[in-house]
Amino acid sequence: MTGRVPAASRSGPLTAAQRAMLTVQQLRSGDASTNSSMLYEITGQVDAQRLRDAVQTVLRSARALNVTFRGSGGEARFDEACFEESGTGYVVEIRELSGTAAEDRSAVVAHAEALADTPFPPGRWPLYEAAVWTSADRVYLTVAVSHLIADVTALWLLFDLIELAYADPDAFPDKAAAIADLGVQPADLPPPDEPDARTLDRVRTLLEAASGTDSGPVTGVRRPDGVMPGRTPFVSLPPEIRTRIEKLVSDGGITPFSFFLGAHLVLLSRFAGSTAVATSVPLPNRFGRAAGKTLGNFINILPLGIEMEPAETFADLCRRLAASTLGLLKYQAVDVADVRAAQPEAALGRLDGLAVDTAFTYYRRPVLFSLPGCQVTRIDIERRHVRFPLAIAVEHGTDAVKICVDTAQALLPADPVSCYLAILDQASARPDQKLAEISLLGEQAAAAVDAALNDYRPLDADDIVTTLDRLAARQPDAVAVADARSSLTRVQLQRRAEQVARWLVANIDADHVAVSGRRGTELMAATIGVLKAGKAFVPIDPLAPSARLEAVTKQFTDLPLLAIADAVPGWDAGKRVEYAAVLEDAVGVSGPADFELPRPRPDATAYIIFTSGTTGTPKGVEVTRGAFARHYRAAQLDYGTGPEDVWALLHAPTFDMAVWEIFGALTSGARLEIVAETVARSPADLAAFLLDRQVTVVTMTPSAFTLVLAELRRSPERIAVRLLALGGEAVRFAALREWFELRGDDCRVYNQYGPTETTMFVTHHEIDAEAARRETGSVIGRPLADVTAHVVDADLHPVPIGIPGELLIGGDSLARGYFGAPELTAAAFITDARTGKRMYRTGDRVVQRPDGVLAFEGRRDGQVQIRGYRVELGEVESALHAQPEVRDVAVRVYDPDGGRPRLVAYLVGDSSESAPPADSELRDRLRERLPAYMVPSHFVYLPELPLNSHGKVADALLPPPLEPVAQPAPAVGPGADRPASALQAARQTVRDAWRESVGVTNFRDEDNFFDIGGTSMHVAQVHGLLLQAVPGLDLDMIDLFEYTTVEQLAARIARVGGTAGEVRARRNTRRRRDGR
Repeated sequence: MTGRVPAASRSGPLTAAQRAMLTVQQLRSGDASTNSSMLYEITGQVDAQRLRDAVQTVLRSARALNVTFRGSGGEARFDEACFEESGTGYVVEIRELSGTAAEDRSAVVAHAEALADTPFPPGRWPLYEAAVWTSADRVYLTVAVSHLIADVTALWLLFDLIELAYADPDAFPDKAAAIADLGVQPADLPPPDEPDARTLDRVRTLLEAASGTDSGPVTGVRRPDGVMPGRTPFVSLPPEIRTRIEKLVSDGGITPFSFFLGAHLVLLSRFAGSTAVATSVPLPNRFGRAAGKTLGNFINILPLGIEMEPAETFADLCRRLAASTLGLLKYQAVDVADVRAAQPEAALGRLDGLAVDTAFTYYRRPVLFSLPGCQVTRIDIERRHVRFPLAIAVEHGTDAVKICVDTAQALLPADPVSCYLAILDQASARPDQKLAEISLLGEQAAAAVDAALNDYRPLDADDIVTTLDRLAARQPDAVAVADARSSLTRVQLQRRAEQVARWLVANIDADHVAVSGRRGTELMAATIGVLKAGKAFVPIDPLAPSARLEAVTKQFTDLPLLAIADAVPGWDAGKRVEYAAVLEDAVGVSGPADFELPRPRPDATAYIIFTSGTTGTPKGVEVTRGAFARHYRAAQLDYGTGPEDVWALLHAPTFDMAVWEIFGALTSGARLEIVAETVARSPADLAAFLLDRQVTVVTMTPSAFTLVLAELRRSPERIAVRLLALGGEAVRFAALREWFELRGDDCRVYNQYGPTETTMFVTHHEIDAEAARRETGSVIGRPLADVTAHVVDADLHPVPIGIPGELLIGGDSLARGYFGAPELTAAAFITDARTGKRMYRTGDRVVQRPDGVLAFEGRRDGQVQIRGYRVELGEVESALHAQPEVRDVAVRVYDPDGGRPRLVAYLVGDSSESAPPADSELRDRLRERLPAYMVPSHFVYLPELPLNSHGKVADALLPPPLEPVAQPAPAVGPGADRPASALQAARQTVRDAWRESVGVTNFRDEDNFFDIGGTSMHVAQVHGLLLQAVPGLDLDMIDLFEYTTVEQLAARIARVGGTAGEVRARRNTRRRRDGR
């Protein structure tokens, strides 16, 4: 309750800290995350009336607490309330509680929580609230204060004063001065010395270092009113950890601040997956005894960027931080606004001018007080709004250490509180361990994360050859494979394959046989024949360049080629075997009646597929017969295909998707329809093939399927596909909406994921129509039955749910390794230190979601740097895919000059006749989903994305963007002709303000303020300049975030500009409408 609102007695300028905080609160009108809301439970001989009088006396006496704020930027002022008139001033209410003890406590907690999430409007007195609550056997005190008028030092002073006013109310007027100067405003103190050039350069370096760091998933989403939903859980540090930390501190070299800060930075590094991290460090910014006794907000926030060295010990990190933070204290008086031009781009979207969205605060004492004859206990109040996506506050009390962690909604599944405690536990137990050895999860937590994703079940599976023989005996006359010219029944296919096998056993000693030829029934028989001979097949592209062939063949001591027709004419004639000759060689396949084909063990090699190597030399992935056979058993558990199905072989045999197509069909009893290369390259011809052959099972890359879908929709009634498997690249679910409109529930759609090294795909996720409508990521699902998946950080420690990391694959699907490359194999196929199991490092970034599925986030090395920020291209693509006019997209970096990289979005429009959105409109939409630095500089529309032979986007075929022609700035200044109309005058005014604030001249009226280098800190400057240039202008600072081009803002000014009287009338009307 306020009593009568006091009149203003005086006004004055703000401190730098107050200006920065006021800017944040004006632009985030609904954000109360900086409020301090405190609740105290008091038992014993407490006098509620006396407590009420003490609190009220202190609140009325403190001039710095009884202020309001107006204006913005450098023109902002405080107005001090006047209490000289009787009856004015704040009235602290005593509120009676009448429920049970539990009900009373819940009611007061709910009130304190509501205060924590309710903003105090800067222009409305009072900027605090206090109340005393009485129940049967205890008293509660609630106090909430705006951060504009009180930092933590001010809160300590406030409660010290309440202690005094309660203990000795008569002596309060005389003794209070020893605690605080109640009549002093922060602006009354002498300003700090102006920083010299060297100091500004040093702070500029700090800002630049921080802006180049990566916060990874440490992000939050703000509502339009500025609120970032989240939670602020509290936890007490376990006594055993506290005891160990205290011993380390007493041994010297480590301070409590540096220890807890070090653990915070390790947490950030693990969450971000980066060794370069930064955090915001609030500094007291109080100099001298007078400042220490003045209520108000002095806090200055500076960034601390640091490179984490994995080989460094935690103790050494703490010592390094102790030195760094001591150095930081030298600059705590520097106003960040003085050096904001050092990194204007990095400050985009950050209202405090810092490119750091995390914070660490260490309080040397709790905000607590004592009353004679009473026990005072503070009840921790959790907020539902957070200032930072991740911020840690450590409060070091005499008897306990409390930790509060601001956690944005998206980070809640990761449970940062538990992760922080795990780091503190490990670091305090072994401070000399290397940073690389510290994990986010303890053993129990890591096991729980594994169990949420994996349900490992070993599977028994017959060898592929055994399965094919059994099906041939069961369905001898069923067509097994067919191409444009011929077909083979199951028994015919097996007989030809056995002819090949017997010839190979009789004539070829080599363990590996290359197979090459035009896609057709002969290639199928040859491939199966190699397997029946107990040998490993090595698929070779018949059109492969000679250099590629040489790179492959030189890795074998003996690699004969089984060639169909004239495939690979350059192969060594002495090692070339013609398939047709093998079938005709009656002598070669004859022999004694007891001639039996080999029965290889499961650990024998089934095939070797060569993939691109980072060094330029192809790597041969060696897959065992056991891993090969069990894959189809595992897939069939979910897919359930059978003899009634028709599969299409769309891919080249050198691509492991073809291996899945061939043997997925043959081992399930289905028919395999082989697509000719020329047909596979034509979307129209391929669509016709699928319709004519009534194909029911299709496996494609998403890019290729998008092209075919455009053709299939012409004849929806003829589509027979009932199982669509997408793989080979990230799937954008939105691109499947049209497919579900065509097929509805008649087709099951799966997103398959798996590197060649893990035997085709190892995770999959069924996509339905609802997921196609709402899902923006590429969910790759859960592992197959006999596969395990694990998400780890750069040091191979498990990461929590919700935190991206590298995907490790374990279980029964792993390849033997890379043929003839033991070092490469050892690097990629590792033994997990935690489980002792063999695993493959995929190099792919994924995140385990709370619902127990994996989502693909790109390659570990798939990040780029744009304007000092690291950008994941997949995230930009996802935002573009969400646009209704966009059917397909690829985002790449364009940097022809080397040094000015820009993002280019290559877009394929939807099939409608409507024109694509203008670039400016598309940018505006993207800014709703992405930070400004992630919005592409160029948009290039293409009929289709160019694809390579594997159905993936061919980067080399993407055209460069057209560079915009720079337009000269319109003439302005004293010599320019003055505009005639109000709109022209407004344009001129806005241009002048932009030039003076941002310092650029070459921009157009259609350019976005933030695209030309404007930042949130520049907004306050522009606002002030416009108010000076147009007296009485009715324009709020938040309007500058809505009207972001010269044209938009000028139109707004021309529309609302007027005399001061008109402006006052409009504002009064708004206040009446809003109930103010």
